[in-house]
Amino acid sequence: MSPTALDRDGFSTTQTYAGAYDIIFRSGGLAGGVDPNGLVTSSTPSAAGTMAMNGALYTSSTLTEFASERYITIYSDGNDSGVTFTINGTNKEGHVITDIVTGPNAVSTSSALKFLTVTNISISGAGTGAIIIGSMGIGTMTTPGAIAIYSGGDEDDITFTVYGVDRYGKDNSETITGPDNETVTGAVDWTIIQKVVASGAVGNAIEVGSADVVFSQWIPVDRYGGDISIGCTISSGASFTYALQHTFSDVQAAGFQEDDANVFVHATVTGETTSQDGSYSTPITAVRAAITSFVSGTLTIDIVQSRV
Repeated sequence: MSPTALDRDGFSTTQTYAGAYDIIFRSGGLAGGVDPNGLVTSSTPSAAGTMAMNGALYTSSTLTEFASERYITIYSDGNDSGVTFTINGTNKEGHVITDIVTGPNAVSTSSALKFLTVTNISISGAGTGAIIIGSMGIGTMTTPGAIAIYSGGDEDDITFTVYGVDRYGKDNSETITGPDNETVTGAVDWTIIQKVVASGAVGNAIEVGSADVVFSQWIPVDRYGGDISIGCTISSGASFTYALQHTFSDVQAAGFQEDDANVFVHATVTGETTSQDGSYSTPITAVRAAITSFVSGTLTIDIVQSRV
């Protein structure tokens, strides 16, 4: 296992927001497919009706198709919280879906559903501001890993909910308490980040990117078996810090998500920077390694369990 180096603003470069909002990935090197006005360039409808899709993502009068599922973003420079937007389209399974989104008030908001295609978008009444509608885009991890959120001020009264696809290919979400003049990291190993939502106004500039933290997959062991020996070998010239972790949770249960596990740190193999070996003589259900600070190198784990 080998994570990417910290890229604090890989998804979203420094921004400040005045209200609760959905982060639109922009400028970061890990973000792609971002086009806030890709469906509707700018419109202030005078009455309820279907909105004209005239942005760069527009492909036909009846269908706009993305390369992969995307959340749809809606921004208004006025207060359009009194109207709703109805988005019709399909998801990646080809199912017809509809999402009704309450209009934004001088911020960006987004759909709750992900769309592969959009057939039409309608507004429930007259708009007040200049409205643009487009694609949230996606953020891609070079190696599955945790997300990082940075602020130079105190935002620990705000939570950030992350939506995306985890290392197992499952749709997942996690909620992270905001940073206080620091970088905070999540507990899920993501492959794709599709949306980040702040719970309230953010008064300080924030950045969102990939962390230099990564967890191996949970490796199940036989709780009724014998002692477990684990060897942790780092590559020549490597520079990182790691630990062994274990859990008593059932990682093979139906619907298990990576961050569902109650995690415990090995008694001696923790904060390590060189090759180490450890063991377990009491029953556990699974074990993994966690790289907690990374510059370069690779960690290899070998697990041997004796029979009883």
